[in-house]
Amino acid sequence: MTIATKEFYHSATSGLLANSAAAHEGIELLPRSWDTLIYVPSIALGPLTRRHLTGLDFFQERNYYFIRALSDPAKQIIFVLSEAMQDDLLRAHTDLLLRTHNIPAEALRNLHVVKVHQPAGISLSAAVLNSRQAIEQLRDLVRERTAGFDFWTVGPDEIALANAFSLPHIGMPADLVGADSKAEAKSIFKKVGSRTPQDFGVFFDTDSLFRHLKAGDLPSSGALLLKLNHEEGGNGIARLRTESQFNTVDAVRSAIKVDKPYIVLAEFEEQMRQQGALVETLISENIIASPSAKMWIDDSGEVHCVATHDQILRDSMYLGCRFPADSAYRTRLRETSLIIGRECARRGWRGIVSVDFLVTGNRQNQRDLKIWAIEINARKAATTHPYFWTKILTGASYNSQTDMLEVDGREVVYQSSEYISSPLLAEMSGSDVLKLIDQARLAYDPKTRSGVIVHMLSCAMTHQKIGVTSISTDHDTAERHIKDVQYLLAPPLPQ
Repeated sequence: MTIATKEFYHSATSGLLANSAAAHEGIELLPRSWDTLIYVPSIALGPLTRRHLTGLDFFQERNYYFIRALSDPAKQIIFVLSEAMQDDLLRAHTDLLLRTHNIPAEALRNLHVVKVHQPAGISLSAAVLNSRQAIEQLRDLVRERTAGFDFWTVGPDEIALANAFSLPHIGMPADLVGADSKAEAKSIFKKVGSRTPQDFGVFFDTDSLFRHLKAGDLPSSGALLLKLNHEEGGNGIARLRTESQFNTVDAVRSAIKVDKPYIVLAEFEEQMRQQGALVETLISENIIASPSAKMWIDDSGEVHCVATHDQILRDSMYLGCRFPADSAYRTRLRETSLIIGRECARRGWRGIVSVDFLVTGNRQNQRDLKIWAIEINARKAATTHPYFWTKILTGASYNSQTDMLEVDGREVVYQSSEYISSPLLAEMSGSDVLKLIDQARLAYDPKTRSGVIVHMLSCAMTHQKIGVTSISTDHDTAERHIKDVQYLLAPPLPQ
């Protein structure tokens, strides 16, 4: 048995469907034609995101659910990780998956971890390419096997790594690396007729922005968003109000306000010159939600919507999510994302693709709600691991009619938080954190199919934060469990 659903599988080599009528399930983590998966969670994002997003590389440990594949004794899983990843969470997740799915302990002979030294400023894939020892280890493990790579996202370093082994990879093809830019997403939205903020093209410097303002090519009132093409987590956004008279380029420069206070304008302009910045109008209507839809595009180009989420944001920074998205717009979200996804597929996109939206209007009047397409991400974005952990632990299947996960006749929901922080974590080992949650009876229980799973832990001491996913049959319980974890880790009040 592989991680595939019973009804459908995706083969990275043939792209065949076992049962197209059940294709809504859509994703198989380990293609059936492979007996070995090398997972390299290389967090290849833009320079500002890598420079400023705290603990970014600790995202590497969020996807240990691949261990589920070991229920098939012919399968082999290889995790490639930075040396900074501790073993506490991997051990805990291995134990949980073995208990949940009755996987025999001897299956662990097919689980391998290759760790490399990852210097600051380079991707995990580049670190592997720079390590002769890691290359030799991997070659030994895949010798005489049918293997392939999966990555957190596919960039130039990931393509170079796959090519070094002459092995296939899951996800975006080499000629489309970087295609999920802000400008390309806007092109797709306009092509399919999705509602999206008006844009004025890509600008590479403030001088050209000034010239277009003087020429009247940009609105003379309201606000503009400047969005760097390849940054994430709100780290590439600036705003410009256009009511003022701009007589010089320095006046424009002074009026540009970068969203993140830790990013100075000089940094933003440097990346603007390198990446380009899409300029669009700022939505002035009442924004009530920031949902997303997750899709899988298989090798044949067929598109499957596998989940919708409401994202929890603060100042454009992602904090967590709720599954599924609100019923007021959930169906429209799925329908719109499928239209967008089919255009992505037509352009050659493959693998996991997520679309971010904004919803404006009055929640009490669903007919007046507007759904705005904002961005497209071709990677295992932050709604990916809560989805797979929930699906794999509970055995739930996605119902495309209700957009719900269901198991044994009941619905399953989840919430995640990427930023449960506490100064107490600075003095706690990973095993201490897991033990505390377990003793409080909050840890995920395979018997009840509910509880909390920690999905990010190695950054606890360094950055005083962890990430968790709470699984339940209702959102009140899921949310309460996350709050209970926050309470457990809260420092005592001063006397």
